[in-house]
Amino acid sequence: MCKERIFVIWLYNSSLKTRTSHRNYRINGNHEQQNTNNFKMRHLNIRVTGKVQGVSYRETAKAVADQLGVKGKISNDTDGSVLIEAEGDEFSLGMFLEFCHKGSDKAQVEDVETSEADFKNYRNFEVIMKKLKNL
Repeated sequence: MCKERIFVIWLYNSSLKTRTSHRNYRINGNHEQQNTNNFKMRHLNIRVTGKVQGVSYRETAKAVADQLGVKGKISNDTDGSVLIEAEGDEFSLGMFLEFCHKGSDKAQVEDVETSEADFKNYRNFEVIMKKLKNL
């Protein structure tokens, strides 16, 4: 009886900024390595406008980012928008951008602007809290 075993190992190559899936096949004692997926890590700068401050947008974005494995930071801007720096693979960033267009339950997103930038290798996703000025 011939048994096939498949092992999937995720490797992250920080110098190439890619995440690669390797499959190792073992069939009748023969080993074969096949590169099945290449995920280029990207960095996006995102500006979300509309009613996105004071509606738990940042906290919800952090929860979504953590679930997707997206790293970066999010903060309020003085003009009422939210600024996000997000890093991840193509799929994760695509799913995160879907959230950015919808927002939290109370948010009313008008526009989402994105631009690609140099990869910064964030370690987590952080909500930046700014101190309020004395009124």
